[in-house]
Amino acid sequence: MSAQLLSAVTADRGDGDLAGTLGAARASDAAEIELVKKAQEGDVKAFDALVLKYQRRVISAALRYTHNWSDAQDVAQVTFFRAYRAIRTFRGESTFYTWLYRITANSSKSILAQRARDPVVLSLDMLNEEENSELVVNLREKDTPEELVGTDQLGHVVVSAMQQLSPEFREALELREIDGLSYQEIALATNSPVGTVRSRISRARDLIDKALRGTVDCGLGRRNGLAHASPCIRRRA
Repeated sequence: MSAQLLSAVTADRGDGDLAGTLGAARASDAAEIELVKKAQEGDVKAFDALVLKYQRRVISAALRYTHNWSDAQDVAQVTFFRAYRAIRTFRGESTFYTWLYRITANSSKSILAQRARDPVVLSLDMLNEEENSELVVNLREKDTPEELVGTDQLGHVVVSAMQQLSPEFREALELREIDGLSYQEIALATNSPVGTVRSRISRARDLIDKALRGTVDCGLGRRNGLAHASPCIRRRA
């Protein structure tokens, strides 16, 4: 998760085409729509195909709640069981993953409540290499030197800063930068207004940027007004 998070926090990817985003996404994946329809009609093989497609993302999302591989796998099982029983209620008002994420989040919270376990401290080792890379790269401003991306030092600073975010800020940022959801999709997934989602993500990016300025002079490369032109310089220990 560390190189995916670093390029995404800084560049606030605009959603100028938010209108119709969900419809376009659904229209571009006719195969998935067909699988969902078949699953709603009781086709077990179609639902199995959806499980195979989203199992990894569901476990990854659950892990961000539970911070425990075993619990994340349990959450995934509960999630798909609940999704199978409720799939006829899916009306296509959001992407299938957005709907599935809401079940994942609720299942994660239920399991944590049942076990009354304090979350384990998040570390880079608990996240797969691809997510570490994607998270840091997504948080990085485009004009940040490439040599700063993906380093262990920056990765750990980013993860440490993520730990300090409120659950709402962290969830919104992860859905944006790891899962790649649009603001509107995040709003649906978290049952929040789009404006609130934008505010949470912007604030989360600012906080991580501030934390990184202790390591890199320009932080994540976020511009201060129109006059940010100085190069990023790594601070020496």
